[in-house]
Amino acid sequence: HAQGAAVSITPGPSDVDNTGSFQRPAVGRLVAIGDVHGDLEKTRESFRAASLTNERDEWIGGTATCVQVGDQLDRGKDEVAILHFLERLRGEAKAAGGELIV
Repeated sequence: HAQGAAVSITPGPSDVDNTGSFQRPAVGRLVAIGDVHGDLEKTRESFRAASLTNERDEWIGGTATCVQVGDQLDRGKDEVAILHFLERLRGEAKAAGGELIV
């Protein structure tokens, strides 16, 4: 399993109820990927193991929502590559009707 960075979700007005709690609509499939700590290969393996990407690192998760939690950076040698990887996947997920939250 991979290890990796903090989730930063900025709630919109419709995401916060009258108690101030943050809520999002339920999704059909929710996947959490933890700390990746700058290890691109383990990050790629985690996304593939969850059937979110294929062997070419393309989003195949369809309408799934993936939340990458924990540290993206702080130890590994692949920090910039991980940031690019996650940002590209965010766009691919969105185009497929899914979502990658980092």
